[in-house]
Amino acid sequence: VERLRPVETSMMLDGVEVKARYSRLDMGQIGEAFDGNEATLIRTDRINPLRIEVSFPDARRVQQVRVMVGGPPARVTVQVWEDENGEAETAQVDLAQEPNPRYATLDLGGQRLRTNHRERGGTMSRTARGAESGRHRIGDRSR
Repeated sequence: VERLRPVETSMMLDGVEVKARYSRLDMGQIGEAFDGNEATLIRTDRINPLRIEVSFPDARRVQQVRVMVGGPPARVTVQVWEDENGEAETAQVDLAQEPNPRYATLDLGGQRLRTNHRERGGTMSRTARGAESGRHRIGDRSR
């Protein structure tokens, strides 16, 4: 089924051209997941969890990842690799149901990464974008 095939594109992120591979969306554009505007959102085309993989041309240090997620219970998982052949470092947080969207923050302790894998299980996500310090929006994965 076509809607299950990931989409691949290039985009600008913090002034760097990156490769992005992500679940097909039916609302919003992938760049809106990183635009820092809390009023924009993305939504998958009935695909859970949302997966976003961003590959940087050069390794970069990342201190933390901050994600705005909707109100349902969620699991936010971030996996980072310094290179394609290395083992992934994983950070994860479980969030209880809340009446309003909220941020999940995952500390990566300055891990150097080239590829940053993001997952989200619900169908909608509002955006959050970190500063040049290496915080980037990721998605969440519902329980």
